[in-house]
Amino acid sequence: MLRRLFTTVVAGAVADALIAASGDRSRRGTGLYVLCALVPAVLTAAYLVALAAARGLGWPPNMIAGSPIIAGVAGLFVAFAFDAPLRAAGPSEPPTAV
Repeated sequence: MLRRLFTTVVAGAVADALIAASGDRSRRGTGLYVLCALVPAVLTAAYLVALAAARGLGWPPNMIAGSPIIAGVAGLFVAFAFDAPLRAAGPSEPPTAV
């Protein structure tokens, strides 16, 4: 139980450090995307390390290395839901007659 608490504290500290380092840049655009991708990746990696130290994983190396990557990609997709990278352009102008 305490190991899981430790992993959330580590991920929270990393998130707080990223927010403090980036300031307002973490509210929109690339800063938000980096923050939303790194926090779940760090949380998953810390949890896997704590779990491996407690009782071992028994997973193949590709699953151990890929789990934080998949978590980071999922966090990035959530960031895209809040701040779309490709915003729709404004209303297009009607064609002009020549």
